[in-house]
Order: sequence, then structure tokens, then C-alpha cells
Amino acid sequence: MVILPRQARDRHRESKEDAFSQQGAYPANNDMVKWAQRDTTNTDGPGLWTGFYPEIPRSAAPLRQWRRDLKTAWQLLASVADTCATESARFDLADVGREYLQVGVCAAFYEEMVNAYNASSVEDVSRVGAALVESVLDIDTLLSTHSGFTLGGWINLSRALGHTPAEKALMEWNARSQVTSWTPYSKLDPLPVPCAVLVAKGQPCHGIDGYAQKQWGGLSREQHAHRWQMFVDQLSASVADKRAMNLTHYAINYTRFMVGWENAQWNATELPVAGVGDAVGVSKALLRKYGSLDPI
Repeated sequence: MVILPRQARDRHRESKEDAFSQQGAYPANNDMVKWAQRDTTNTDGPGLWTGFYPEIPRSAAPLRQWRRDLKTAWQLLASVADTCATESARFDLADVGREYLQVGVCAAFYEEMVNAYNASSVEDVSRVGAALVESVLDIDTLLSTHSGFTLGGWINLSRALGHTPAEKALMEWNARSQVTSWTPYSKLDPLPVPCAVLVAKGQPCHGIDGYAQKQWGGLSREQHAHRWQMFVDQLSASVADKRAMNLTHYAINYTRFMVGWENAQWNATELPVAGVGDAVGVSKALLRKYGSLDPI
């Protein structure tokens, strides 16, 4: 059973709920507020927010509109950020930006990589795969600018619940496991069998890997980017060798990496509690970088 510090678990929820809808977060009647509050009932897409969380459409046409809405929202947030100069505005900038980058940019690269795989192009799989991994690292850079999205903050709060070095290590182990496999695995335990291996053997899988996955600064860099790179490498090798993708090999390699990461010890320099960098500057740079990419 995972030991979860409640204050750490609720930290991001509370920060999010204080963000976009907070009174006074933005000057009244600016373009961002007018756009976000517009009536979308007669358009092809849904409203961008329902309550505090994005409303995600599932069909193709509304999904394309939703991606465009996210891009527009991010652009507007970046344009008024210097005027607003509030923590809530900085939080929204990182939050909406990472949302667009994953569903607009990462998804576009992923679909392009699948097409390259189906076309048996090793060069294109490697090229687009590298762009996909780079976009994940860009998300990490953006999230790392705000303390509400740092993995270091989560680990720090968790370790603080321990009274001895051993207890602090236990709390960190649980905190790392909660946002990856959900189940704490010791290095002394046998390597857990990934679902991909069980399914390949025709056996049922009841694992919940990724059940409480998060997008946080530090976590995307140390976990998600590595996982995608392993996938891209395996995909490239399968095309080069003219054979089917070996999901079992990939799953075992990632599981071994994940268990090692869960048992690592926190380095506050590598995973700081406070945000690093400027959300406004990073957002504007990423909008220039990916601005010509039309949301799929």
C-alpha cells in the first residue's frame, strides 16, 4: 500500500483551483478574459473549461477545435502575462502551455512517427522520434518554471513526514512510486512482469502502471522523456531489422529503469522545490518554436 502525505497529494489540486478562475488574476475586460468567457454553445467545439478542468472532446472535429482553442489561450495568456504579473497568471501559462504541447505538438509528432513506421522508414522514425522526445523535454522546461508543478516539491513534502533518515527514504520511495508504477518496488524484489509480457503470453494483466501519472517539472524529464526514447529506439530497431515491434523487450527495459528510478535518492539541486526560469519567456520561445505547427 502506498503511503501518501495528504498535504503533498493536495498541493497541486489546491494550486490549480486557485489559478485560472481566481478573482483578480487578470485585469478586467482584457482580451484573454473576453475570449475565455465567450459563448461557445453555437460553435463546433465545446467550451475550453468546465469548472477548473479542461473539457476534452473525443470526436475528431471538436478535438481539432479544442487544440486550436488551447493554442489560442496560450498565446493570449503569454501576451497579457507581463501586464498581469500574478502567480496565478504564471501558473495558467505553464498549465495551458503544457496542455497544448502534449495534445497538439506531441500528438502530431507521434502520428507522424507512426506513419514513418508504417512506411518502413528508419530515418524518419528516428528523426520524428527525436522531435517527439524533444517536445517532452520542452514541456518539462515549461512546467519547471512554476513551483506548483515541480516534482522536487512533491518529494520534499513527502520526505518531511519522516523523522529519521530511514523514514524519509521510505516516504520518498512511496512518493516516487505513486507517480510512476503506483506500486513501490524494491531493488531486492524480482523485477515485476510488465503487462505487455503477460498479454503477449495470452495471460490477463491487472497492473495499474501509470494510474496516478503526473506531468511535473523533473518528472517529465527524468521519466517520460526516457520512456519515449526507449520506445523510439525499439521502434527504429524493429524497422531496421524488418521485424515487428518487440513490445515485450521495450516493456522489460522500461520496467527495469522505472524500478531503479523509484529507489533513487532525491537531489535537491537536480530536482528543486522552487520554479526555475521564467514562464513568460519560456512560453514565448516555445510558441515561436512550434507556432507554425498546425494543430492536428
